[in-house]
Amino acid sequence: MKYLRDKPGFMDTEKWEELFRPYSVFGGELLITKLGEPPGVCAIYPADVGPAMVTPDVIKMRVNEGIVVPAYLMYYFNSQVAKRFATGAAFGTTRTRLTLPLFRAMPVVVPPRAEQERIVAEVDRRLSIVREVESEVDANLKRAQALRQAVLAKAFGSGGQALDLRAVGAHRGRGAVNTHRTQTPRSPTAPEGWRDFALPPHLGPHPGRRVR
Repeated sequence: MKYLRDKPGFMDTEKWEELFRPYSVFGGELLITKLGEPPGVCAIYPADVGPAMVTPDVIKMRVNEGIVVPAYLMYYFNSQVAKRFATGAAFGTTRTRLTLPLFRAMPVVVPPRAEQERIVAEVDRRLSIVREVESEVDANLKRAQALRQAVLAKAFGSGGQALDLRAVGAHRGRGAVNTHRTQTPRSPTAPEGWRDFALPPHLGPHPGRRVR
C-alpha cells in the first residue's frame, strides 16, 4: 500500500475536530481495503505522515498492542489464509467488496505475543531477501533495456544505411507482397489520372489492375 505524500489535502482544524476526527488515523493503525482483487489488503499507517482521514473504502483498525503485535496482524491479513476468507466472503458483480461486518467475522489465529514477535522477525528477514532480489532483477531489466536500445541504435543509427520498407514487403498469406507498385504507362483506355501496375507473380496471371 502506498501513501501519497506530495499532494496533501487540508481542512479547517475546527471542522475536522467536530466532524472527522473519529474517522482519522494518526500513526500505527491498520488500514484494510474493502475493494480490490482481492480485497482485504492491509498496511500499517506510518506515524511520520501526520493525521489523515480514512475514505469509506478503507477499514481502520486499532489494536491492543499489549495483546497483539500490529505487524503480525498485517502479515496475517495479507497471507493466503486471510485472502481466501476475504475473497470468499466478499460480494459484488463488477467490484468485489469486503464489508465491515464480513471483516469482523474473519477468524484470526493469535499465538502468544512472544511467538508473534518471532514470526514478525522471521517474515521481515525473508521479505528483505525478496526485496533485494527484486532490486537486482529491476537493475538487470534496466541493463537489458539499455543494451537493447544500444543494439537498435547501432543497427539503425544515423551512421547506418536507411532501410526502404517498400523493398521489404508486407508478409501476408503464403508469401511476401512487395508494397512498392511497379507502375506501367497509362493504357489508352484508362481514365485520366489512372495507371496500370503489374501484380506479383504469385498472385495469379492477371495482367494488372488499374489504380488511381
